[in-house]
Amino acid sequence: MKIYPDANHAFNFRVLVFYNEADAADAWQLTLKFFAQYLEGALAN
Repeated sequence: MKIYPDANHAFNFRVLVFYNEADAADAWQLTLKFFAQYLEGALAN
């Protein structure tokens, strides 16, 4: 788990004023990395 101290709730929702582009991009990359590591091939079965 990673905590983004400067990010507000819904920091990755582009429509809201709370959007934090840098933190959202980092969180998305970490999400994709997690999926690749733990879920790769899981949907193919």
